Amino acid sequence: MENRKRKNIIIGLDGATWDVLDGFIGRGLMPNLARLRQEGSWGGLRSTVPPLTPPAWVSFMTGCNPGKTGICGFTKRSLDGSNTYYREYINSGDIGVPTVWDILSSFGRKVISVNVPMTFPVWEINGCMISGMMTPSESEVYTYPARLKEELAKNGISYRIDYMLHGRAEKKKDSAYLDRIDAFGAKLYFDDLADLLKKRMAAVNYLMVNREWDYFMFVIVGMDRIQHHLWDYIADEYKDPEVTRNIHAYYGEVDNCIGKIMAQNGEEANYIVLSDHGFAKLEGNLGLNFWLREKGYLVLDNREKGRAMVKNVISKLGINPRRLAEMILGKRKTVSEQKKTSGVDWKNTKAFSSDRDSITVNLKGRETDGIVEESDYPCLVAEIISALKSDRLISEKHILKDIHRSKDIYSGDRAVGFPDMILEFGGPGGSASSPFKSYREKNLFSRDGWSQGEHAREGIFVMKGPEVKRNRGRLLLDITDLLPNILYLNGENIPRHLDGRVENSLYAGGFTEINKPRYAEYAPGKPGGRKYGYSEEEAKKIEARLKSLGYM
Repeated sequence: MENRKRKNIIIGLDGATWDVLDGFIGRGLMPNLARLRQEGSWGGLRSTVPPLTPPAWVSFMTGCNPGKTGICGFTKRSLDGSNTYYREYINSGDIGVPTVWDILSSFGRKVISVNVPMTFPVWEINGCMISGMMTPSESEVYTYPARLKEELAKNGISYRIDYMLHGRAEKKKDSAYLDRIDAFGAKLYFDDLADLLKKRMAAVNYLMVNREWDYFMFVIVGMDRIQHHLWDYIADEYKDPEVTRNIHAYYGEVDNCIGKIMAQNGEEANYIVLSDHGFAKLEGNLGLNFWLREKGYLVLDNREKGRAMVKNVISKLGINPRRLAEMILGKRKTVSEQKKTSGVDWKNTKAFSSDRDSITVNLKGRETDGIVEESDYPCLVAEIISALKSDRLISEKHILKDIHRSKDIYSGDRAVGFPDMILEFGGPGGSASSPFKSYREKNLFSRDGWSQGEHAREGIFVMKGPEVKRNRGRLLLDITDLLPNILYLNGENIPRHLDGRVENSLYAGGFTEINKPRYAEYAPGKPGGRKYGYSEEEAKKIEARLKSLGYM
């Protein structure tokens, strides 16, 4: 099987779902995406569990499940190991297996990566890289090589890392923009997203023209942001015609960007479009720590109970407890700091939730103050799963699809520090989540006023190229399948450790008979970025970005 020297363009549409795009394509709003589907193979892309940005994009980049990558949420156990309840935000240095950029670089291919989540800190590849989500700010070294950042600026490209609703709203001092979308707020919101897209695509176009490359990947995040904040306006186009017009205009502009890329690179290139997950209406957030406290699995210490009583009294007096605490004690701590000094009575706590959509057992010998014996662990996990599934208040919401034991859905030696139970949300009316707010959650269910949509497991994929079957849909692939298929399509060796599989039905007649997949061992040096611990200031910036999306 020979290597086929074609250009490969991989376009990430963060959060894209056919549930939205089918309607826009049908109305002629996205003709270029429609053309890619008609001239290629397409379908649904099954994301990770949970379908969160870090594990999903990393599983695409590596072709491996979270048990091998070491990424299943937004946080990890503390680097110093002194307090297992203290979790830190993840980054590229935590990826445990080679990425697509490592693999292709080792083959001598020239690669470019722009705004792919989980690529900070950047690392040396055979090409260049601009990091994406989980980059603290534009003040960081977010390009490889480092001089690329200055080169972009000299060419009039003022690159932006990400969009953040809260921070920019506070900067503009516009409460309407922060709390609701009205005519004025909508203009600011979409102007901001348009500016982000323009600056990102300026960098993409500059590198596409001024660098040699074989594989070029970039990610557009605006669909994810709009669906988080404005899902109700997508579902009901008559809710506010001006907001609807702006939504259509943004998706149309994304499609224009795809069309320009296609015109620039021609019919002989391979095009791969994918999303890391899908989307659905947000039915609400499940307060897991509230539930665990109510059932007696999580216990707060007496000092914590006293603080809660004081806060309740202060709130009844019309005083904001958080603002008062900031005035007296200074700025509040980050979530990671709160977890370290959480006020939990660990010596009487059996289980807790410290990252999204998950529960961890306070296991003796593993956790700092663990109390659950190894022999009691299986029964406790089964008990918690059964209690959650049978809870009447939860079941009435029709949001909890399943609860998985981590060992049942992840395989690999990097799953050691993962939570013990993973919740999978989704139902007939939409989706839900259980973001970590604190161990002191006050409600079983809640919903932020500006958060209207939530991740769903099925995303999208489209593949188009000379060897790809035309108008072949609707298939269903796993997110780990794309990397081996990209390698196979180009005649590259496929590392044996990948979990994904080659899907023969993607390819034109006779291609798979003539070209058999070629598997090989792959054992390069350290994969991904260097080991990196965020400073406290960087952690605050990461946390602010995650909170602006409702992830915390």
